[in-house]
Amino acid sequence: MHHEFPLLEAQQEIHELTAAGAPLTTTLVALIEWAELMLPDALVSIMRFDPAQNTLSLVPSPRFSAGYIAQMQNIEIGPAIGTCGRAAFKKQLVVTGDIDTDPNWKDFRELARAEGLRACWSMPILSAKDEVLGTFATYYRHPATPSQNAQSCLARSASLAALVLLRHRDKQHHRPLSEWHRSLFVNHPDGVYEFDLNGHFQRCNKALESITGYPASHLIGAHFNN
Repeated sequence: MHHEFPLLEAQQEIHELTAAGAPLTTTLVALIEWAELMLPDALVSIMRFDPAQNTLSLVPSPRFSAGYIAQMQNIEIGPAIGTCGRAAFKKQLVVTGDIDTDPNWKDFRELARAEGLRACWSMPILSAKDEVLGTFATYYRHPATPSQNAQSCLARSASLAALVLLRHRDKQHHRPLSEWHRSLFVNHPDGVYEFDLNGHFQRCNKALESITGYPASHLIGAHFNN
């Protein structure tokens, strides 16, 4: 259990930065560092989606060179655009086990080689309304495909990134917090649930379903002691 403490502390820091209205890049870099505790061999990246331009842009971080970051701005999404562009377009996990042989990387292959990147796994960052907010991806310096645990870590990280990006968007546009609260419930990487006054489940998120092994339809109406 001791290995969970740094994860929990880092996750708490992300929530505190979000609540305090810290600069978005500061919060996202903290999220990257949190994810790398779970995936220590990975180079973690976050790309933000611009719906007006239908493009992704890499968030600056120390993991990548200035040249690579500059080239990874305003990348149009599509079914054959790298790993992240495809993940955002398909709204699902996309795995590139070997960048050297993936045809979707043909326009970026030399750039990836210069950066020493050989594999990329990308999870879309989605709101509770299924809007694309960006992508959360891990790169590797050798060909690789994700284990089931790694896929779970990707999903957990993308969910937390959704909370951060939604809170920032709502603040920028002076929107009410209802959408952020909805996404906090749906996308939170830990189990979240509501009881009625008698201790019966009223609703729960996907994380709780995974933790308990029961679907929401089984949990709702059940007493927490059963």
